[in-house]
Amino acid sequence: MRSTGGIAFALAMAAVACGPEARSSLTIAVRGDVTGIFPNPPMQTESHTFDVNSNVFEGLVRFDRNLTPEPALADRWENPDEETWIFHLRPGVRFSDGSLLTARDVAASLSAAIERRYPTSVFLHAVESVRAIGTSWCAGSSTQQRSPPLSW
Repeated sequence: MRSTGGIAFALAMAAVACGPEARSSLTIAVRGDVTGIFPNPPMQTESHTFDVNSNVFEGLVRFDRNLTPEPALADRWENPDEETWIFHLRPGVRFSDGSLLTARDVAASLSAAIERRYPTSVFLHAVESVRAIGTSWCAGSSTQQRSPPLSW
């Protein structure tokens, strides 16, 4: 049984059932301790924490059942040279407060994860720099040739 599906279902049901006055908190049940919600410490590298965080936050790409990358927050990406990746953000994505997601937000989040050495920084070990290009593109430089940052 996959706990991720159960968490996603619980979150969806809670969102539907909550009235406007109840939106300030959400209570869920998981089979183990959740050590933190990104970016707040403490946060450990373990499955229950990653399951909860993956149902709250979305990456630039995700993987299908065959581990093939598919669009998530980025609707497409390109690799103009062996060390650069450019992600084109999906238009119209909003945070829970209604503000639009921008390339600056993505660059700031990735930079924070790298600089603060969160457990997720292991997925970003090859990233040398991240910068916003306009409002809807984000570029990253890799220290390794053809190192796909597809877990960003």
